[in-house]
Formats: sequence, C-alpha cells, structure tokens
Amino acid sequence: MRNTTVGLLVAAVLAAGGTTACDTSDDAGTKPSGGDVEKVSDTSGAAPVDELRFPGTTVTAALTGYDRDLRMVGFELVQLEPGEGNMEARYVDVPGDGPHRLPLAPDVKVFSAGSICPADTDTGLSIGADGRGNQPCTAEQLLAALDDGGLTAEIKVDAQDRIAEVAELYHP
Repeated sequence: MRNTTVGLLVAAVLAAGGTTACDTSDDAGTKPSGGDVEKVSDTSGAAPVDELRFPGTTVTAALTGYDRDLRMVGFELVQLEPGEGNMEARYVDVPGDGPHRLPLAPDVKVFSAGSICPADTDTGLSIGADGRGNQPCTAEQLLAALDDGGLTAEIKVDAQDRIAEVAELYHP
C-alpha cells in the first residue's frame, strides 16, 4: 500500500512538471526506527537534525580540547559543588554524563576571565559580578588556550547545535 501511495504521489509531482529524487526502498536514508523522516546532508558544520544534543541551550562545561581534523570542541558537563567548612566551591563532572563534542559557530563570541586572553589589568583578569569572563577574545585564542589545557566555561549552543558563545568561568 505504501509503495502504491508513494508511486501515485511521484506520478502526480512529475505530471505537474516537478522533479523528485525519491527512493521508496526501506534503506533510503530513513531513521533506524523505520520512520518516514529523511536525513538531510548539511555542509554548514551543524549536526544532522536527528542527532542534535544541546540546541538552544546554555550549559556549564569543562572544555577539554579541540580536534582540528574534525573541527570539534571536546567538553564534559560540570556542575558547581558547594564547599563545606574551609573547602571552596569547585566544578565537578555531572555524574553519568560522558564526553561530548560540538563545532564552533562561524561567528562564535569568546569571553575570557584570564586564561584565554589576558586582560590589560594589573591581575590580567576581567570578570563580571557573575564570575563570567568579559574580556573579548578571538576563536583562534580560544583554540590556542584549548591546546594548552582545559578550562571551565559557560557555553551557549545555537539551534544548529554549534557553540555560539564561550564565557570562561573564574574560580580561584
């Protein structure tokens, strides 16, 4: 029945002067669940729509590096653990969450607290009242900082699952 319906739709499109690139076989790029959603190739650096993990979200993460071959930033989600007694608060991995990676958006905004690009201050730090870095930096400076080691940041992810903003989080 499905092939007959698809065949009639294709015939109607062609009769109306349209074109189609439809393959009615069961393995024609559909989701493994057998759904009728077609995967679409995208060369923008965004993840395929059915694989988006963090679209439109802001997360706190430990940035762990940059894979220049894949052009992806590696990170793990972290959360602030309050200090007890004389212990200061610190960022710890979110339990049960594994490593992730996302590409940078072409127009990524980067703000340093001091590790990505030092500020022109006596301390080299530039921090807002919320503990987020506010010294503007370039994407290249971020990648160089990731080559030197990791850093903790708040990252904003756009609708295409690309890192649109990185704000380094200050913690002494």
